[in-house]
Amino acid sequence: MEAFLGCKYLTNSRLFRLQLHDPLIRTQVLTQLLIVLNYASAATALAVASPPASSSPAPNPSPPKKGANDLVKHARRLIRNTSAQGAVYLGVLDTVLHREQAWLSWKRLQRCEPRIEKPPAPPARTVRTMEAVRQALAGAGKPSGVVAQQQKAFYGRPLPVPRPVNLAEVEAEVGEAVGRTFENYVRPRMEEAEDPEACIDEEYHPRHEPVFCWRAMRLGWAADARVLVGMENASLDALCRKMKGEDGEEDGGGEGKGKEEGRRKRKRKENGEAGAEQEVMHGT
Repeated sequence: MEAFLGCKYLTNSRLFRLQLHDPLIRTQVLTQLLIVLNYASAATALAVASPPASSSPAPNPSPPKKGANDLVKHARRLIRNTSAQGAVYLGVLDTVLHREQAWLSWKRLQRCEPRIEKPPAPPARTVRTMEAVRQALAGAGKPSGVVAQQQKAFYGRPLPVPRPVNLAEVEAEVGEAVGRTFENYVRPRMEEAEDPEACIDEEYHPRHEPVFCWRAMRLGWAADARVLVGMENASLDALCRKMKGEDGEEDGGGEGKGKEEGRRKRKRKENGEAGAEQEVMHGT
């Protein structure tokens, strides 16, 4: 396109007729002709549409004549038929001329005002209260329809979705677990369960709670690792008896000491018999 704009020719009246037979020069001349005619028609249209600068009426310019339109049509037809790519070149030229008219209109009629449309602001997000969030989380325990159908086809029933984790509850439970000991956590529960006045049924006894038993074992071993000695049945009741026996609160500790003393006597007796046998062998 740039090869056809602003061209200068080294020619004369006689040579120019021969040069027009060249497709390149003919396309250059027709391009400049269309540029001039487009500018003239655009200037006339803008003069008609623009308001007068003063109060005095402006002269009414004459609209483009029919001969100018015929000349434009004839020039376009010649460009289209000059070369094999004439139609493609004519489409590019029409685009350039249309942009030129739009630029002149923006410059003269709109006084170069920026007509940039501001994009619409996105809708404001509604602020959800904590209560609304809790209600939404409470309803999150139900699986979606498609997931429920797949689970029902595979498992025979839809599986419940795990309850969302509440960080406040987790932090409170961790803080409470830090201060737990055997004396302030296990012993009060066991004493309450063994108290006849509390009327706690056997099925609700703490010994049937796996989590409580596991925590009680860890707290008891952390308090004194000696409770592990001789504990064949690592149950909650055995742990409590061992802890109470060390404190001297129950006879279970004396019974354990008696067993230990009996084992020591049997060991001394066995050692004595073995020594007597060795003496007899040496004597013989």
